[in-house]
Amino acid sequence: MVKSVDDFQGDERDVIILSLVRTSRSAFISDFRRINVAMSRARRLLILVGDAESLENEIVTLSEDRKVPVYKEIIDGIRAGGGYHESDDILGGE
Repeated sequence: MVKSVDDFQGDERDVIILSLVRTSRSAFISDFRRINVAMSRARRLLILVGDAESLENEIVTLSEDRKVPVYKEIIDGIRAGGGYHESDDILGGE
């Protein structure tokens, strides 16, 4: 099943693969409410696909006076837990 984040609000699945791959700056990437909806739909496994370097540099506005590198914190946590993989790890590159 393929759905947009907006279509998934109020829905859950055991496994979610979330694509954060964009060719240009996207309002979704910096909208904390939509990030929260997208990342909270998985019951057992959430797989994030994207360019870690670009995402780590993305600053997300939580409130007028609070801007946070949300993706950097998420990616750091995934790395610390051993769940981070480069494309070569998955595709068998050299």
